[in-house]
Amino acid sequence: MKKFFSVAFCCLVIMLLGCNLEEGASKMPVKLSTTDNLVQTLDEVSYEIISESLKIGKKKLLIPAVLASEPRVRFLAEELLRRLYQNPRLTTYSFYDLTAKKNGVTMADLNQDSPLLSEMGIDSLLLLELKEKQQELTLTVRLLGYPQSELILSNKYLIKDQTSALVTSMINGTYRHPLSLVGSVAWEEDFEQGEPNIGRMYGEWFVQQGQYTARGASSDTLAGNMAISTAPLPITADVIFEGDCTLAQDGEGGLMLRGQSPENAVFVTFNAKLNRTGFILRHKNREKWIEPATGYQFPLNKPFHFKVIVSGRYYVLLLDGQAVTKVDNADFGNGQFGIYINAKGGLPVLWDNLRVSR
Repeated sequence: MKKFFSVAFCCLVIMLLGCNLEEGASKMPVKLSTTDNLVQTLDEVSYEIISESLKIGKKKLLIPAVLASEPRVRFLAEELLRRLYQNPRLTTYSFYDLTAKKNGVTMADLNQDSPLLSEMGIDSLLLLELKEKQQELTLTVRLLGYPQSELILSNKYLIKDQTSALVTSMINGTYRHPLSLVGSVAWEEDFEQGEPNIGRMYGEWFVQQGQYTARGASSDTLAGNMAISTAPLPITADVIFEGDCTLAQDGEGGLMLRGQSPENAVFVTFNAKLNRTGFILRHKNREKWIEPATGYQFPLNKPFHFKVIVSGRYYVLLLDGQAVTKVDNADFGNGQFGIYINAKGGLPVLWDNLRVSR
């Protein structure tokens, strides 16, 4: 997660429990800027955060996430953090990195005495605050050194622009980046009507209470003893794959995104046993992570929503609306789309409401 593609975004609300902001703020004057362009503002903010962090040798940034309230702050955090991930010298951690590392972590654990944060070597914290008054938005950005809580950066941005796509999305309550909007549907299947329109199958698949799952593995030479079902359309352009997946304990499933066959393709994998996800490149039954696996706490026995944005050579993964990871890979410019289940993992793994949009 050291790099992040420009159309990806990370859905996080920036907050911190246990830091005395006012004490730190009194030591540094707040810089106030007026802007008519939110995009340029976020570009400037991300540049200043990276510059100040690296200038004083702080290279690990913690980004706590709150799963409630303030959707507009979350929206701006998405836009800001996808810029920060582009810098390979600044490592960022989200709340989900913490929960993947240790079950049961809460926001209350993010205090100065947290052994978990010390273990991860966190040395910076990012906080955002958004206020609206008479058709004007004020964005306050604070960067704190950790664990001393010294104030490194404190800026306010008065955003008068009410017409750009980003501001319009935020005001209208859609909270989506324009590049993430779904296009025309090329194929979809909800497994509610008769025989599913799923195309070629490896292994034994069947519909179970309106969801799709595999009963057994394939006799094919696919590595990992995985059953694969491919959708009946070629993937030749920028697309969005989305749907719902349910994992049993120790379950593993994923999507074949583009490739010549299940033996030669780019996959994204969801692994409940190891609580990790990411993109895999498979060539002739040999597979490797395109980037290191990303920690993610998958819910068990209940559906989560996935979305994979494929734009050119970039693959971006979102789980339950939060951007988790991205990769850059040019091995396959087109190919087939499919879903897979590792029959050696915990079953059942269930698929539902699959959709491919151009």
